Parts: sequence; structure tokens; C-alpha cells
Amino acid sequence: MIVRKEDNSGIHSLKDLKGKKAAGAASTNYMKIAKKLGAELVIYDNVTNDVYMNDIVNKRTDVIINDYYLQSMALTAFPDKPIKILEDVYFNPTSASFSLSLDNKVLLEKIDGALEEMRKDGTLTKLSEKFFAGQDVTQEKKFDYETVDISDVE
Repeated sequence: MIVRKEDNSGIHSLKDLKGKKAAGAASTNYMKIAKKLGAELVIYDNVTNDVYMNDIVNKRTDVIINDYYLQSMALTAFPDKPIKILEDVYFNPTSASFSLSLDNKVLLEKIDGALEEMRKDGTLTKLSEKFFAGQDVTQEKKFDYETVDISDVE
């Protein structure tokens, strides 16, 4: 979560999101999390990261809930803004996957083989550091995180 540096936007835990203004795009899982936790949703339509971040700085909103790595990259692009990622508050880890037919075992084996080779020779780490603000996302981080069930949120 991105918050103001000066005061964490008054947020120190997920419970503190109640009544806070959460900035984001409509119908994302992150806005569903904000809604579930009682935040006031401030919906944006097709804006750039600097718009979201300026609104945090100017106190129009309090928090941006999104993927940790995406937010790390955004902060790297705007290092002079007095905002930060809220430390020690973790929730719903992000995952990614490939979609392919379960019947296509050959393709699955080729993808798995290529990924394993890239992991062994360090290519995945190099790509990770290049595209994720210097961070190695190939190594799973161990966080004590809370799961926010959004299956009932529209």
C-alpha cells in the first residue's frame, strides 16, 4: 500500500483502512479489498501513476492498494514524492500463471523446461532485477500476511 511518508496516512494495519479514501480503478481486486475493509473508494478512469500519487500527497486520497512490486516500480519512477510503501502490512499475495490447454502436455513441458533452464543460468534473476526495480522476484518472500476474502464483494 502506498501512503504518505509523514504520517502513514493514519494507517498502521488493515483495520485502519476503514473510512480512509482508497484510490484505484473500478472493479479491481485491490479496490474490492478496500471496499471489504471499509474504505471509501475513489475511482479513477485510465489515469497515470503520477495522478494517483499526487492525490495521496495532496491528501485527496489516503492510500493506493496494489501489487507490491508494481508499487515499488512506481515509487522508483517518482522518488521525490513524499510517499512510501507501508511496511509490515501484508495481505493476499500476488500470483501469476500461464493459460494453456490441459491437453497440451508437450507445450507445458517445453515452458517448464525453458523456465527451469532460465532459473538455473540466472536469466530469470537478471530479468527480474531489470524489470522489477532491482528486486529479485524469483525468490519467494516470507511474509506474515492476512488473507482478505473478497469472494462476496461486487
